[in-house]
Amino acid sequence: MKRLIALGIGVFGLRALIRRRRSRTAHADELREKLAANRAAEPPPSVVPPEPEPEPAAPAVVAEKPKPKPAAPPRAKKPKPESDAEPAPPETDSVDERRAEVHARARQKIDELS
Repeated sequence: MKRLIALGIGVFGLRALIRRRRSRTAHADELREKLAANRAAEPPPSVVPPEPEPEPAAPAVVAEKPKPKPAAPPRAKKPKPESDAEPAPPETDSVDERRAEVHARARQKIDELS
């Protein structure tokens, strides 16, 4: 009896799986058809650029004197705030040295966080 129930469940599961696959492919085919229809209805891109619109005539300008720009007030130099950023690492010759240096700095940061 258990085998019969298991067989029945297996048949229903297989049937559902097959239906699901068919609906996916049908849906994909529908989307492909719509895409093809839209591409066919869409006009091909034109190679010739559209003609530029003529610029409107500028109104007659009375001779205006250019306005002088106001002078900027002198700035006081601000002291640079001290930052926790590390100084730039020295240039190293080999990749292995650079890698070792990066790992050492990472270990140091992890120790600081702990």
